[in-house]
Parts: sequence; C-alpha cells; structure tokens
Amino acid sequence: MPISSSSLFHFTSGDLNILKKILENGFLVSKSEEILRSQYGKSDTHFNIPMVCFCDIPLSLIESHIKIYCFNNGEKVFGIGMNKDWGINNKLNPVIYINNESYLKQSFDYIEDIGLRMAELESKFQRLLSDNEKQPEANAVLKILEKSFSSFNVFEDRSLIRIRFELPEFNTDTFLSRIFLFLKPYSGNYFHNGRNVGNHIYYNEREWRYVPEGVNIINAFCSDYNPKLIEIIHAIKKISKEEIINSLRHQFDANRKVTIDPIYQTLSFKPEDISFIIVNDSNDVEELIRYLLESTNFRVGGNEIADINSRYTLISKILSYDQIKNDIFSH
Repeated sequence: MPISSSSLFHFTSGDLNILKKILENGFLVSKSEEILRSQYGKSDTHFNIPMVCFCDIPLSLIESHIKIYCFNNGEKVFGIGMNKDWGINNKLNPVIYINNESYLKQSFDYIEDIGLRMAELESKFQRLLSDNEKQPEANAVLKILEKSFSSFNVFEDRSLIRIRFELPEFNTDTFLSRIFLFLKPYSGNYFHNGRNVGNHIYYNEREWRYVPEGVNIINAFCSDYNPKLIEIIHAIKKISKEEIINSLRHQFDANRKVTIDPIYQTLSFKPEDISFIIVNDSNDVEELIRYLLESTNFRVGGNEIADINSRYTLISKILSYDQIKNDIFSH
C-alpha cells in the first residue's frame, strides 16, 4: 500500500459553513505558530508563519491524523483533497523535518550565526557612522566593505547600513529566510485547542506547505536569546535585557493575535483541481448538495463559475467521514 497520496488534504473542524467559505473563496492564508529548538540554552523559538497546510496521507491512513487535528469537544470533521499537480503548480513544498541532534540542524544554526554576525557588524558600523569625529575611519572601513561584499548599501544620511551577500538574481537574505519558513521539528510537544498531545511525531503529518511568495521575514520569540543579539539591540536602543525580552514578547503576542492577514491573497483553485470534498455525515452531504445546486453567483476557489456542469462535478466528489470510517478504516 502506498504511503503517499495523489491528493493533498486540508482538514478543518467546526461546521459546514467553514468548508463552504473555502469552496467559494479559496484557502485563506493564516498564521500558524511553529516551534523550533533554539541553539542557545534549552528553550524553544516560536515563529508566526503565514501559510496554508496540507497533508500527503492516503485516505486509508488518515484516521490518526484526523483524531489529533480535528476532534475537539465533539466537533465535526471537514476537508478538501486537492490534486497534487495543483499543489506543485502553486509552489507548495513538503516541509523539512529536523532532528535537533542532526548535522543538518547544526548547519541551520550556523546559518543563523552568520546572520547575527552580519547584524553585529551593521550595528557597530552604524555607531561608527554616527560619530562625526570618526568619519575618516568610517570612510576607510567603507572601502574595505565595498571590496568584501558583492552588495553593499549605506543610506544617504548614513543612519543605517545594510550588507548583503548576493549572486546575480539571488539574494541570500531572502532565500535563506525562506528556507526557515519550511522547517519543522521531527517530534515535540504539541498543543491543540488547549489540549497537550504530548511527544507528538510531526513527521507522520507528511506536511506540504504553501507560504506566499512575498513572505521573507517572520515574527519570532525565544525566552533564551543569543547574547550577541541582545547586545546588538542594547547598543542600538540603550535598554536593558529585561526590557528587550519584554518588548519582543509583546511584539510576538500582538502579531500572533492577527491570524488572518489581508495583505496575502487567497490560494485559489478550479473545480477540476478538487479530488475529494469531505463532510462529517450524511446530513452534511445533503446540505452541501443543496448549497451547490441553489447558490446564485456561484464561485469556486475565488473564481466565478457559470457552467452548471461544474456544480455536478463537485457533487460527485463529496464523501462523508462516516463513509470513510465504515468503508475504509474498518478493513
């Protein structure tokens, strides 16, 4: 039996109206909190990443996934299966699962260190530029930097400096940042709607992720920051470590509250991109069929659909979770 599916599934709990909104408008990009182990101390780094998540799991193996992510206080299960070719064409990608003890994790830690060293250099040079008595020294450093970096920028008023390594049409700041948007721990504690799942194996999710193209910088918080980073912020803002941590925590919490960001477009699709529409039970099947047949100004995935045959195509793809349990899980 294959462990990959020809479809990518997006599941949600709640009521049928949530599924109707996805069918009509497309997938909304929303912020999800991801947790990675910090290389400094034993704490975790929390990231707010705008994304849409899918799982690459055959329906015959989906039961345990649904039990963890959808069931909460008797809520119903709803989902949409999208053709994998649709996902590939829309630049979805499997996430990279990280073992915290691996050489790969060490490599990402090293990349993070490079970024901090660059920030430290920028901070020191910014202070140098602001000191009028040291302008000759600053000009000498400028010449060295211009030879050392392929891309180098100092703002006209010399209030801020940005240094980047670049190759033709390749900005490492942007591309390295995007790699971190697709990282996920192999395992770890998982909290869902206030419920601690315990030592959860994230690897079993087989997650594919969509992150909008314009997302390069994300909001993050860690209670045990790299001391170098704290020194850099202290040198610029002249505030204590405690004030820095509290400020970063406040920014992260404020950012986390805005789960849906209107600046990102929805992830759209057409009727033929859908392989399955999963509702909870036979009552939901009947209600969804009525909705599809009776809706005026019919839209699917953010696109207006005039062809009546598209409605019947969607109806043919409806399955109930009860059917799946009885016909697939029971065998």
